[in-house]
Amino acid sequence: MGDRQGCKRHDDGSVTTPPGFREAYQAIVEGGWIGLSVPEEYGGQGLPYTLSALTNEFASSANMSLAMYSGLTQGALAALLRHGSDEQKRVYIPKMASGAWAGTMNLTSRNAARISAF
Repeated sequence: MGDRQGCKRHDDGSVTTPPGFREAYQAIVEGGWIGLSVPEEYGGQGLPYTLSALTNEFASSANMSLAMYSGLTQGALAALLRHGSDEQKRVYIPKMASGAWAGTMNLTSRNAARISAF
């Protein structure tokens, strides 16, 4: 349903997600699914990335729109774990692994608006 309904951006800049997305995302957060393969020292579960990839595949198959919420965060986490400074890791990773903060996709190509319209 989220694919068909989409998010709504309001005049004040706020965004409303499709019905049920807030509760579903909260269940993902409470289950610890975002930080599944994040090292324990940063608040994750320290499990193998293969397990994250498998659970992400299930989530994407069930509802790609909802899965992207945590998927973008997991991509940002991977970049921070590999290339972030110790300070960046300390500040950002625990908040992202817990679901309190999220990663985003920022399109900078001049064709981004046309590409994202598909």
